[in-house]
Amino acid sequence: YAPGFRENGGQYNHGAIWLAIALLESGEREKGWEILRSILPENRDGGVYGAESFVLGADVSANPENRGRSGWTWYTGSAGWYLRAVTEHLLGIKIRGGRLFVEPNVPDSWGAWSAAVRAGSRELHVEAAPAPDGTVTVDGKPYDPAGYDMGY
Repeated sequence: YAPGFRENGGQYNHGAIWLAIALLESGEREKGWEILRSILPENRDGGVYGAESFVLGADVSANPENRGRSGWTWYTGSAGWYLRAVTEHLLGIKIRGGRLFVEPNVPDSWGAWSAAVRAGSRELHVEAAPAPDGTVTVDGKPYDPAGYDMGY
């Protein structure tokens, strides 16, 4: 790639997402969340970004001739990695061995949040209180660290 594109000085979204995951998992939750927020198309100038506002491209150019322009918008794994980063590493919602686990890494500044989790034949409702309490409930009951059977 030419200078300013992808790994050669541009914003390579796969790498940015992996950095956010590393920060979230190492306890740098505010920094991880800030990276995730900053790469969203809604936080870009649509006239420069050049892609649909709902598409997360693989890269954003830093090349002076194309600065801020998105590339590889429909042929990328960035959106999939972004979904995993938010679901599994930020919200901490993971399914392992057919069981649901909730181990949030959200910033302390967050308020309460909730999510519906559907897998197999089960749908569970997860709610988390803001820090410092940080209480997590699943279907209105205190979170069980042993996880919840998702029925598959």
